[in-house]
Amino acid sequence: MRFRDKIEEIFPYMADIIVIPECEAPDKWKNNNNMQALQQFLWYGDILNKGIGIMTLNDSYQIELHPLYNQESAISFL
Repeated sequence: MRFRDKIEEIFPYMADIIVIPECEAPDKWKNNNNMQALQQFLWYGDILNKGIGIMTLNDSYQIELHPLYNQESAISFL
């Protein structure tokens, strides 16, 4: 089952930051009402259905890509 359809199960835990492996790209979330509950949503991956999703549920933390991150040297596993 897609995480975007199960995200409501995470809300009661009141997590600050959520890291989801094999997460779908945000483009696939655009019609999901739960997208509004996310403060930030960073996603990286080569396959739209299997990237890493990093999300915040409040504004206590700001997440961003590290300035030294280099997509060219990233390792991808299929």
